[in-house]
Order: sequence, then C-alpha cells, then structure tokens
Amino acid sequence: MRSMKNFLKVAAVASALTVALSTTALASYWNYDGTYWEFCDDNGHRVSGDWVTWNGNWYHLNNIGHMNIGWFQDGVTNDWYFANDDGSMRTADLAQDGKVFHFAADGKCLNK
Repeated sequence: MRSMKNFLKVAAVASALTVALSTTALASYWNYDGTYWEFCDDNGHRVSGDWVTWNGNWYHLNNIGHMNIGWFQDGVTNDWYFANDDGSMRTADLAQDGKVFHFAADGKCLNK
C-alpha cells in the first residue's frame, strides 16, 4: 500500500512537470492585416487605445487597435503626437507646411 502511495505521488509530480514544461509562453507580436498594423500582447490580445513599447520605440494604437501614422491626438490626455512612417513616436523637430513643430522627450507636441 505504501509503495502505491509513493507511486501515485511520483506520477502526480511527473504529470504536473510535463504540463508545466510543455506549456508554450506567448510573446507579444505585430500583426499586419493587409491594411493596418496591430499589436498583440503576451496573451495574444489585440491592444487598442494605448501605447506599447517595442525594441526601444513607443507606438500608439488607436481605439480599434490600428497603429497610428502621422498626427494623432491621445484620447486620454488630448495631447498631440506624431508617429513616423514606421509608426514610432517622434521626438525630434518636424518641419511641415512651413512650420516647425517641437516635441518633448515623451513625444508630446509642444506647439500644436
């Protein structure tokens, strides 16, 4: 009887380890749907209406989860930002339409 209990304990531990070690951890990733870029978090959920950081750059996803390009206004703070052609947040000055726009280190436009 004692050896059966030990066997069951070992079997339970082995089973738990097998499940734990075979579980694949998800990583966040970008998805292109043919028109727009979308970002999925570590759980595979599409991010919307929020900022994400990827490879040292900040990106903003609009309320339906599409990556912003160009001028956009943050829906929470109402601050203006500019996303470069690759979607990354701009922090350097931008000359556009005869005007120079200045940006803070956090990407917020200081004179729009």
